[in-house]
Amino acid sequence: MKKILFITYSLASIVLAPAQTWTKISGIADTTTIEGIAEINNRLVICGRANVGNSVNFFSSSTGDDWTKLPTFSFPAYYIFGLPKNNIILGTGFLSSYKLLNNTWSTVFGANAFAEFPNGTIIGGQANYPDSIYTFAPTGTKGKSIGGFKFKFGPKYGVGNNGRVFLFSYGSGFGYIDQSDLSKLKFPATLNGTTMTETSWQSYIIADLEKTSDGTLFAVDRLGLAGIIKSTDNGVTWNSILSGIYAPSIAINSNDEIYVIIGNSEIRKSTDKGATFENINGNLPKNGRKAEIYINANNEVFAFLNTGGQIDKSLSGIFKLGGVVTNDEDKNKNIETDAFFPNPSKGTITIKKSGKLEITNSLGKLMITRSVNENETIDVSNLKSGIYYFSIDQSKTQKIIIE
Repeated sequence: MKKILFITYSLASIVLAPAQTWTKISGIADTTTIEGIAEINNRLVICGRANVGNSVNFFSSSTGDDWTKLPTFSFPAYYIFGLPKNNIILGTGFLSSYKLLNNTWSTVFGANAFAEFPNGTIIGGQANYPDSIYTFAPTGTKGKSIGGFKFKFGPKYGVGNNGRVFLFSYGSGFGYIDQSDLSKLKFPATLNGTTMTETSWQSYIIADLEKTSDGTLFAVDRLGLAGIIKSTDNGVTWNSILSGIYAPSIAINSNDEIYVIIGNSEIRKSTDKGATFENINGNLPKNGRKAEIYINANNEVFAFLNTGGQIDKSLSGIFKLGGVVTNDEDKNKNIETDAFFPNPSKGTITIKKSGKLEITNSLGKLMITRSVNENETIDVSNLKSGIYYFSIDQSKTQKIIIE
């Protein structure tokens, strides 16, 4: 195993931060190894693998602390893939996967790793070794090879701008496919001014990718060669902003604050798009095992410790960062109280003024957008019961409860 030399040099400053408070909200990781995290149908889902046998448990939560155990199944599983456009959860096997539907698991043959484009197109391939990439129907039916090229999928994928999806994995490097032309697998052109090829990217292990509201992309290299890298041209050229560090996980909230895992459990935060980072570990245990950072649509920050590592009750668990401003709090600063009524609603909403209506759910997902007239009544009975945010012309927001 290669040893990683941490912090060989840095292009971004590291600053000290006030003590941060992390609260352990779940002990699921005390009894099972968390192998994957996904968000689907407004709920967070984790995959937990028992150390004895091949028993795999899935747990679901809407808030991060109300975990419900989903149906258990037995097969070697290491990752889960949430495909939010199609409301699908897939658990990986070796040469096939398993789809949760109506509280039962059904086999999906032909791939054990997946990615989903903004238009809902699903592609799948192999995580064990390079294989052709195929399209898949939401039912799990395998389609045709999209380009004849091979690529070893990783446990995650990233979504860029204009329908671009990024694939990355140990041994395969870093590539992207555009939903407008699935037949071409492309590779970023440069890294730190050096021309890159498919082969040269294979020396890096890109582990995660996220983007800010202006479309700037950030990715992390868990091998430590590139560290944290940034692209302002949709992933064609990349430059390191924090080099020489092992960084397996990154998350960005709606305020464009960047959170990264450094090493195995140190968490750093940037509020200036990567120019500086502060250590916000606070009282979070340093477990020496793989960790994962996650931010939900309310900007709540979670650390999953012992993901992919050995179980140690004193060091593991799901932790939540305190003192974080949520989307809900931000919206309440700019709240409208009576532009939409009734509230609560049982299926219809009357709108007092004309303009472009936008309705988002509690996780920030856009559910409805359309033009409306003054005093128009619209049907929202197709929305599930819950909290939604209504706005006209992206101005003041009103929280509406749909029963």
